[in-house]
Amino acid sequence: MANGIQGSRRLFWRNVKQECERMCQNQTLGKWELLGAMQALSVYVLIRLDEGETEHNNVDHLLEKAVILIAIQLSHDDFDCHANYVSCRNTSESSWQDWVYKESRRRLAVIYRVLNKLIFFEPAAMCNMPAEFVIAPLPAKRQLWEAKDAQDWKSQSQTEPQGQISYALAVDGEIIKLDQGRLSCRDAWLPFAPSDKEPASQIHNNRSSHCSNWWVEWCSGMDGMGGLIMLVASLA
Repeated sequence: MANGIQGSRRLFWRNVKQECERMCQNQTLGKWELLGAMQALSVYVLIRLDEGETEHNNVDHLLEKAVILIAIQLSHDDFDCHANYVSCRNTSESSWQDWVYKESRRRLAVIYRVLNKLIFFEPAAMCNMPAEFVIAPLPAKRQLWEAKDAQDWKSQSQTEPQGQISYALAVDGEIIKLDQGRLSCRDAWLPFAPSDKEPASQIHNNRSSHCSNWWVEWCSGMDGMGGLIMLVASLA
């Protein structure tokens, strides 16, 4: 396949088609299996875009169908908890595996949202992200993501609590710090209304004065995913 041999491409896309059909038919996958399926589908979509249209890869409709069906199943996990992130963090200790699962979903969402900025990708319409954001929440810092084990992750979390803060890319291309009360512990968006005590103009001025600092804070701990965020910001 790597050498572009004709038969290998035919075999590859035949296997992709069969895999997508299995995904569409299987309604009993666990959350980690669903996550793995979405990751695999993202790879297939990227390969399809890189190749362009050929006689072997006419599977666009099936790819989109599989993404939609798996995303629907994966989203059911969002509704297990309706408390905001801060409340859950204060009442229970998040495990490393739980965090890795949630962060994996965040990073996967970034890939799909970037895809939707570059091409028309129909499944993106399922995203209920607030209109003020292009991508949110953004990936966590590299030190946490690359932790070798639970102990290393816990140590990094305690050494740099700022690493647990979430950021977002706004529609104007600026990085902002995300109010943790806007997300559930499963990263589902919660109802939110700006405070009446602070006028909109004051909120805008405060945000403008902090944007450059927030860019520095976020970029200081970012890994290769940062390049994708920079790309989208440049298109804003």
